[in-house]
Amino acid sequence: PPRSTPKPSSAASDVYKRQVASFDTSQFTASRTGITAGATSNSGEVDVSSISSNTPITLTGHSTAKVSVDNGTFKSAGSLDTIDSGMPFEVQLTASSTAGVSRSATVTIAGKSVTYTITTAGSYSGSYGGGGSGGGGFQDDTELR
Repeated sequence: PPRSTPKPSSAASDVYKRQVASFDTSQFTASRTGITAGATSNSGEVDVSSISSNTPITLTGHSTAKVSVDNGTFKSAGSLDTIDSGMPFEVQLTASSTAGVSRSATVTIAGKSVTYTITTAGSYSGSYGGGGSGGGGFQDDTELR
């Protein structure tokens, strides 16, 4: 009689399931406001577990975003290292020079993500001015009648 190929046990097939990282965010602050224009701001550490050694890190968001792994140097998206279980990471952003503007960065490790957002101090106020020597904007309402 022909032999059939044995099916792998459930324990063996578990090896092929995708890992999802676990994050301890007790030291992490997701959002900060009132940041001085042009200043850098750090998120606080996130401890990572339940991942394999040398797991890649993905950083997306604003171009000023950087990540520090295991208390190392802050690095931008193009030069990130990998991370191991038990290592912390921290996100850094530079505030806009414009009041009231928000910037965000998202770090993803093994299917799990955190986003850090900062907002520059003050309120954004756009101004409408005309060209030439006039004051621009709308005329006095008595002149509109």
